[in-house]
Amino acid sequence: MSDQTRMVFFNPYKGQLEQQVLSADPIELVAIVFGQLLAAVAEARRHLVAGDRPARSRSISRAFGLLGELGQSLNAAQGGDLARNLRRLYGFVGNRLAEAQSHELEQPLIDSIRTLEPLWQAWEELRQARAQEMNAPAPREFTGATMHLALQA
Repeated sequence: MSDQTRMVFFNPYKGQLEQQVLSADPIELVAIVFGQLLAAVAEARRHLVAGDRPARSRSISRAFGLLGELGQSLNAAQGGDLARNLRRLYGFVGNRLAEAQSHELEQPLIDSIRTLEPLWQAWEELRQARAQEMNAPAPREFTGATMHLALQA
């Protein structure tokens, strides 16, 4: 295709995810990574069904990378049992992704989505609750001079 006939498409959303990540607090960041992980697994499933091996492999590789990011964010010293359980769960999902990739099976991808979705929903709810707290008006401080009580006899 010559330079004259090549069409250039403008993507107004390019960089939007990058901007979200750069401005995110830790809770938002985990919710974003979970959302991207679920999207990558869902893409891998669509590509598997469509028979597009290269695209399926790219999606699964992306999912592995995101899963690794989540694993790296765990702090066993502070997180205790929760961090250990999440690490095991991430290992389970990683094994299912590897099985889906090596055996070209859809069920492991379905299992991965079913495993990750409740966690993503929990992080999303936490993120939304925190955002509401941040946007809520600050509670008014009590000042004795502005409080008047009327007593009835």
